Amino acid sequence: MLPDEAAGTRMFTAPRVVTGLLGLLILVHVIRLGLGPDVNEMLIMRLGVVPARYLPGPLGSPLGGPVDAVLALVGYTFLHGGWLHLAINGIWLLALGSGVARRIGAGRFLLFYFVCGVLAALVYIVAQAGSMAPAIGASGAISGLLGGVIRFAVARPGAGGRHGLVSLLDRRLVILAVLWLAINLVFGRTGLSGLTGGQPIAWEAHLGGFFAGLILFGPFDRSAARWRAEHDDVPPEEPGF
Repeated sequence: MLPDEAAGTRMFTAPRVVTGLLGLLILVHVIRLGLGPDVNEMLIMRLGVVPARYLPGPLGSPLGGPVDAVLALVGYTFLHGGWLHLAINGIWLLALGSGVARRIGAGRFLLFYFVCGVLAALVYIVAQAGSMAPAIGASGAISGLLGGVIRFAVARPGAGGRHGLVSLLDRRLVILAVLWLAINLVFGRTGLSGLTGGQPIAWEAHLGGFFAGLILFGPFDRSAARWRAEHDDVPPEEPGF
């Protein structure tokens, strides 16, 4: 196969870790379709992120114990409000996850994905303290992938000196972060819950996951680690404005 043909094939072929994760999301949703509405409601309340569960006192008791509270921080990423909700997240997972997985590898990809998902959930819990509205869906973790993609995609070749990545103060990165903030504020104000099967859009989780990915991508970036090893004697650059 010629190099151009290989590049074209790779462009339309997602890494196995990404397609496997998407397949698991679809499988969970298909299984849920075979369950009754009462069981599905129970799953959403037990595996969804319900901020009230994380308050001390009796509020947490109907929502399960400490184990359920911890499992929900990951479990909520596997639950979706309907096929449209899953389809939107699935498209973004393929688009963003493929680039991240190719750059940092399968194992680091999964760890990065779920770390962003957990931090997204924690931001939602803090922002909606005491609320009984469960957050479900993979969009918080996928927002973290967006943060990671922006972190390495806007970097100039060799930019960032010893850090191997563009500075967090780079104006292009700041503009994109502000744009993502504005988009999510609009979604939060309009309450387009029809996309998630009646569940409110947890835009706070989107922001939490995005900024988690933006800030934490560096330690996961093996490409940057290789660049630092090859250019150890190059002094760090000043951030661009």
